[in-house]
Amino acid sequence: MSDFEYAIIGGGIHGTHIANKMVNEGGLETEDLVVFDPEGYGEVFDQRTSDSGTDYLRSPEVHHVAENPFNLKAYAEGRDRDQELVSDGSNPLRPSTDLFMDHLNYVVESNNLQDSLIEDYVTELREDGSLVVETEEDIYTAENGVLAVGNGRPNYPEFAEKVSDNAPISHVFDDGFSSEDAQRYDGETVIVGGSITAGQLSGFLSRECEGGVTMMSRSPVELELVEAEPEWINWSHIEDELHSLETEERHQKVQEERYDGSMPGYVWDDLKNCLDEGNLRIWHDEISELEYDGEALEVRTEKNRRIDDAQVVLATGFESIYDHPFVESTAENLNLAVTEDLSMPVLDDENLRWKKEEGEGSRLQISGKLAEGTVGPFAGNIAGARRAAERIVENNEVRRDMTVTVGNR
Repeated sequence: MSDFEYAIIGGGIHGTHIANKMVNEGGLETEDLVVFDPEGYGEVFDQRTSDSGTDYLRSPEVHHVAENPFNLKAYAEGRDRDQELVSDGSNPLRPSTDLFMDHLNYVVESNNLQDSLIEDYVTELREDGSLVVETEEDIYTAENGVLAVGNGRPNYPEFAEKVSDNAPISHVFDDGFSSEDAQRYDGETVIVGGSITAGQLSGFLSRECEGGVTMMSRSPVELELVEAEPEWINWSHIEDELHSLETEERHQKVQEERYDGSMPGYVWDDLKNCLDEGNLRIWHDEISELEYDGEALEVRTEKNRRIDDAQVVLATGFESIYDHPFVESTAENLNLAVTEDLSMPVLDDENLRWKKEEGEGSRLQISGKLAEGTVGPFAGNIAGARRAAERIVENNEVRRDMTVTVGNR
């Protein structure tokens, strides 16, 4: 007999929402469910938004970790915090990051989800009569699993990989990145990227760094309110436009429909204020070369600009989640089907079960960016957590009839 009915790998926004839905609508008790996350529920999201200077979320108030879309608004109004729901003209209300995280913690506490949390890092998934979850500290078993691991590894451009590890170069999504440490640098701060993250971080640090901030984007800033057209939240549209395509064609469609690298108008308005304040400049340029002499980092650009003493903070997104070593090893261990070119998971669109190479559904379901082929352009966003949870919980058939494919290592 397995230790748990379900094991969720990842306690971010997706893992938290799915756990909450399983307890409230999926017929599971908290003791039937385990959520693995070394940091705790929502902690990585909280740290990343804090370090990038994200005071208010891009997502509207109806996207959060509770089941009822209006739960966050009711939470805010019941605590006299409705002023933390803001709007730009006729656009939907958006919550402050503090309000969003306080609501997340409220959902966790009120549903006793803390009882299901194990703060440990999962190192391997395999099968041995059930799903075997190996962590840094122990080994557990479950009848089923949900992989909710977020994005891939931080993406480092080639120029950043050619300099010494001691050079002042960091990625905003590195585990060790700290905006407080970045503020203490004496020289110029160069932020590479043109997305909402780059914009928010540039505005935030330009008010804190005495040496000045240069935001460097290889193309002009693109303004979009959200990451894709709102119609992509609706299952009817997703099914009509996406599910008729082959798996890798779906990836291409999602890429075409997403506004990656964009920022909303309110972030651009803040950047214009920072430009007027004189501590920020924006270059449409690219870094061509970095040179580090052990004391100062020199930045040279494609347009022959030069900064003699700089720290570089990358806001250049993530590598493909399909190439993440943990995802690759899981697919191999569980004999899971992936596409030939991109190694995308082959899913059952009805319940997000990752299919085995033989075509049958496995013990493992997935959420987040990994599920973009079924969930669409918002798969990795907060809105995608709700869509994925619907398929995982409402259309679920618990698998207990699996055969052993990989034994103990």
